[in-house]
Amino acid sequence: MAKKFFDRLTTREAPHLQRLADDIPLPWDFFPHTISSTATEESKPARKYRKKVIKGLPADTAEGEIFEDLDAQGIPVQKVHQLQTKGGEKNALFQFAAPSCPEWTPTKIVNLNSLGYCRISIRRYCHEGPQMCHRCGRFVHLADHCFVVPRCFRCPGPHLVDTCHLTKDD
Repeated sequence: MAKKFFDRLTTREAPHLQRLADDIPLPWDFFPHTISSTATEESKPARKYRKKVIKGLPADTAEGEIFEDLDAQGIPVQKVHQLQTKGGEKNALFQFAAPSCPEWTPTKIVNLNSLGYCRISIRRYCHEGPQMCHRCGRFVHLADHCFVVPRCFRCPGPHLVDTCHLTKDD
């Protein structure tokens, strides 16, 4: 049935269908009308590597051991890196980059719960700065959970930035 659908698909409709399916991991040649007749293996788009963080391993675990264990389970890992604190001390968190492939989708990787005889948890890597409240200007919490008197960033007044009489240029 899918073959009949793609036979009737025109070159004008193919990009719209491809845009709708961007969230679904599909092979690079799934949309035959968008590929030129001179497409080769070299013209395939590069794999997108997604970063994940492993929690639950001892801090003295070697990065090579984790790489070998993930590779033994069939996850095509690019690199493994141990995260450090700002002071340079080794942390018990390990970051790795794995491509999204049909055998190991991001959901399957996150649901992995053991590695090298240890129970682990895997989550996606979020490299964000510290959370800052846009109500009081303090860190470590967000405005949704802030009960402090509002403080303006532009002037020292006890009001929100949205209601400030000063502009950004002042």
